[in-house]
Amino acid sequence: MFFKPEVDTVSGAVIKSGGSPPYATSIKWAHTVSANKGTNRIMIVEVGCDTFPDSIAYAGRNLVPFYDAANGKYKAQVWYLVDPPAGKDSVAVYFPTGSGTNPLSNFR
Repeated sequence: MFFKPEVDTVSGAVIKSGGSPPYATSIKWAHTVSANKGTNRIMIVEVGCDTFPDSIAYAGRNLVPFYDAANGKYKAQVWYLVDPPAGKDSVAVYFPTGSGTNPLSNFR
């Protein structure tokens, strides 16, 4: 038996902040999880920036960090949420305060 996932995606979004303090400590965007995709849903969020986020949430539920990689200044992380609630809500990415870096300079 093969499983063919149906995927809702947001791709190619690049958000940049200004080049001087104060830097943003969070970023949010609207996302809709379709109720027609069945009950075996998973939400995956990939963040590429110059500091790792403290947390990511969707509809008030925290995502779990799964994988991270760093190459000098640039970092990437993958987070997931099993069985996200269907409907429209916000994905929120929270960055550490006082990190001394621009967390949104390369957010993808």
